[in-house]
Amino acid sequence: MMNMKLWRDIEERKLLSSMVMILVSILTYTILVICTPIVYGEIMDERIYVTAGKLYIADPRNVLKVNWEHPPLAKYIIGLLWIVFNGSTRLINYMIGIITILIFTRLLNLIDWRSRFTMYLVLFLLSADMVFAHVTQYSLLDTYMMPFMLASFYFFLKFLNRNSMKYLLFSSLLVGLAIACKFTAIYLLLTVLIYIVFMYRKGLKFVSTAYLVLIVTTLSTFTIPYLPLLVTGVSVNEVIMNIFNAVSYHQHLHFYGTYVSLQSLLTFFFKVGIWEVYSCTMFMYPNVTLVSSSEWTYTGVYLHIYYGLGALSWYMFLPSLIFMVYIILKRAKSIGTRESFIVFSAIIWAISLLHGDIEWYYYDVLPVYYMLLGLVLRNIKDRWKILLIVMSIIYDILILSIRSWYITLPILS
Repeated sequence: MMNMKLWRDIEERKLLSSMVMILVSILTYTILVICTPIVYGEIMDERIYVTAGKLYIADPRNVLKVNWEHPPLAKYIIGLLWIVFNGSTRLINYMIGIITILIFTRLLNLIDWRSRFTMYLVLFLLSADMVFAHVTQYSLLDTYMMPFMLASFYFFLKFLNRNSMKYLLFSSLLVGLAIACKFTAIYLLLTVLIYIVFMYRKGLKFVSTAYLVLIVTTLSTFTIPYLPLLVTGVSVNEVIMNIFNAVSYHQHLHFYGTYVSLQSLLTFFFKVGIWEVYSCTMFMYPNVTLVSSSEWTYTGVYLHIYYGLGALSWYMFLPSLIFMVYIILKRAKSIGTRESFIVFSAIIWAISLLHGDIEWYYYDVLPVYYMLLGLVLRNIKDRWKILLIVMSIIYDILILSIRSWYITLPILS
């Protein structure tokens, strides 16, 4: 009887501590949501997606004409929300950010962090990241893709733990919806497809069934937002050609990015100063220049000017990745499948950063990166983790203060 009471007390304390940490994370995120628009400015892409979404709802055939290079699901949702709420979607986007944090919390519970403090730290670091707070305020494809993608990640980890096809089915459904929001989610699908190969010990039949479930279900859910086109008389061939043209467009775009991809990646990993200013385009980046982060320049291609990164811990990405790969190679038998999948995901998603030095590309990598960082922090004493929290908070306050002051200067004549 005493043992049962003690067990209940422990569980109640865990539940209480979890609720407190979730509330602290949401509060931190809320404060940053209030602060970041002042110093980061507007995101131009939102206007494009809102316009496209409203046109899609008016006539689904516009999917083939307006912003055709991206899948339509997120734009349908964005357009519908803008119509329903008469353009007042900031609160909705903020709520999606909170939903993303809650899904991420569920995801973290599946991983062996060795201490709950490490898990809480990972959750806090994501919530305290200014890139996360800034991007989730806007009606961007990435904002609506992320909840689907994290939920898919969650169910795939459940699949790795229990080898039950129903979890893989749920994961496939959700990754299909994520890809239907933005092609970037293909990196998660690619990670899963490759990782299943390592499950060959389960038998060829198991792996074959897993591939069949994954591919058929993902393709089925990906095509859902294209169904209204068929209803309006568009042929299946036209829909397929639109999808292939959109994929080809991004391949063509990323070909140019690859030309300077190593320079971009090194810049991302080794940014060292909050005074660095980068102008980033689809084809040329980074160009170091002293310009205001509130300025937008049009030079025939999309140009977004900003500087700095969202959190101090970003600078630990490359060392964390190298360290965890070393740990897996050295202690392969002692590393769980879920932990090794996170490391493998971080490698694949790091490749996605080669496409450009743009804020929402970092946002797409955030959850995987912070889970990777958490795996490294498992081996570090708690006092150093507390120091990381303090340093991250100071860094956030410092960069917000400096940006708020800096962008008011007449840098450009």
